[in-house]
Amino acid sequence: MIAQTEIYQQVTDQIIKQLESGVGEWRKRWASAGSGLPRNVAGRSYRGVNILLLWSAAQDRGFDSTMWGTFNQWKGVGGHVKRGEKGTRIIFWRVVTETVTDPKTGQEKEERRFFCKQFVVFNLAQCGGDKLERFRTVRPVREFVDFTPAEEAISATGADIRHIGNRAFYTPDSDFVQLPPKVAFDSEAAYYSTALHELVHWSGHDSRLNRLDKLTRFGDQSYAAEELVAELGAAFLSSSLGVPNVPLQDNAAYLKSWLEVLRTDNRAIFTAATAASAAADYILGFSQQNEAEEAEEEEALLV
Repeated sequence: MIAQTEIYQQVTDQIIKQLESGVGEWRKRWASAGSGLPRNVAGRSYRGVNILLLWSAAQDRGFDSTMWGTFNQWKGVGGHVKRGEKGTRIIFWRVVTETVTDPKTGQEKEERRFFCKQFVVFNLAQCGGDKLERFRTVRPVREFVDFTPAEEAISATGADIRHIGNRAFYTPDSDFVQLPPKVAFDSEAAYYSTALHELVHWSGHDSRLNRLDKLTRFGDQSYAAEELVAELGAAFLSSSLGVPNVPLQDNAAYLKSWLEVLRTDNRAIFTAATAASAAADYILGFSQQNEAEEAEEEEALLV
């Protein structure tokens, strides 16, 4: 049986080889919700800053539709805004041409005036009503098959993991991991790689491995160093748990951008690999402890 440290070293060597041979650009491993141009109930696309406002709202709140409308617009097409839903403010500029008299010359002239008005709109995902079904795009739901060893290892940590929206992150202030729903990912391997990446971040909390203090030598680039640790740690964990079909070139493509930031330190990946090994050991320790306790209980029953 291969020792964990050997697995970690093999993964590190393979990733370095991938980096040296050249890798493509990293891409997000899950589908973005509401990523098309936002449009209103009549089918017209929003413009200017409103596109950014609605994109941001869809991203933050996990809306899977690009269609928006005011309370009355949804009511007008036979739907309704669900109780308790909060709208998103957008800006509408109206240009009005007025005829005014010049006080100095007494001559009349036309002036254009701009009026700014705010509207509150709601995404289709916030609305109900049978008549709105024609606006909904039915997406085939891909079946997600849980990989038991990874599920058990993740569950054993007791980490607060929330599956909602379309962003993946760990927030140390509230100490929880957020992930998109499993079916949003390209594959099971993509999900577990992302989940383990965020779980490595979770391990660095000051109540656990307190890792950020140990990365201070990178100065302003300590965040980049932490990303190296998280991606390497995810690769180590995926390999140790036997998660199938995890392409190391994806890890290498992600690491490439951070290594470029840290290119002045040619030992960065090795420092990150050491910290990632500690994080992987820490995370695996929970499930391994459970296994040891179960083995002791079974042995006691046989006595």
